[in-house]
Amino acid sequence: MIRRVFFDADVLIAGSASTTGASFFLLQLAEFNFLEGITCRQVVEECNRNLTRKIPQALPIFKQILAASLTIVDDPAAATMNTYAHMAHAKDLPILTAAIEQKADVLVTFNVRHYHPVQKLGLLITTPGDLLALLRHQLAEL
Repeated sequence: MIRRVFFDADVLIAGSASTTGASFFLLQLAEFNFLEGITCRQVVEECNRNLTRKIPQALPIFKQILAASLTIVDDPAAATMNTYAHMAHAKDLPILTAAIEQKADVLVTFNVRHYHPVQKLGLLITTPGDLLALLRHQLAEL
């Protein structure tokens, strides 16, 4: 059963900019404790930077999402990231490492192609829409 979900910046930006998509719905599930939403400081900084530059009107919603839906963890140490260097693009390596360190069940991102994790890690990397479909399937089996 999926419980711990690590959110990448693109998903947080999408959820802050629109209340109709899968990203926003997943963040609502985290707000109501159906999922445990996690992200790291690097992701928060990236979101702040991009929203300020491109969608400043979404910044207040982003702040609300941070407060209500997510646990923000420290960025991983460089030495730890070296262990997983072959599993993600260099820019996305801290995100993958943080998700692994936090024992997330899922890393939700629109950039699935940037990650190449070994299956034995037990970390599913998927898009918001695909994660919602998986959650619906799991609920139907209960």
